[in-house]
Amino acid sequence: MPRLRQEDTGGITENRIDDAGRITLTADQRQSFPDGEVHLMLWLVDGCLRLCTEERRRELEELVEREWLKRPLLDLARRQTVGTTRIVTIDEAGRIRIPYMYLDFIGLDGHGKKAWLIPLQEGIYELWNPDHFKRQMEQKLYDLVSVAATRPGGSCASPTPDGEEWR
Repeated sequence: MPRLRQEDTGGITENRIDDAGRITLTADQRQSFPDGEVHLMLWLVDGCLRLCTEERRRELEELVEREWLKRPLLDLARRQTVGTTRIVTIDEAGRIRIPYMYLDFIGLDGHGKKAWLIPLQEGIYELWNPDHFKRQMEQKLYDLVSVAATRPGGSCASPTPDGEEWR
């Protein structure tokens, strides 16, 4: 079977964790980190590690401060994002070493395990255990369907700003 090209997968790349806890970035992915530094940040979704530039990390930290204003939720959000930030350097072979604690947290705690690197926007990627990613997406779809079922008529119809339903 022919190997899927990156453009066939929406930019998602499949990597394997090597015995030193490293993944190899593609040339395009490395270009997203012009200074050679990758900021690792555990995100608030179990099974996800964000890889970002310094600028994008700062934006994410500001988002946490803005969006989670109530304590203790703000403290928890800080601990799970800002408090977990580590900076790693891309080596000459285009690899980054991810601390084993992070690999364990996202369910990639074994040599040879598959990982998906998913681009979000310029300067931000998410590293996922493929099984965790699929479960998260199934849960999100289930949540959307559950909300839709509670609406009048049991559909996904939502009112427009003037109160009329979309047709």
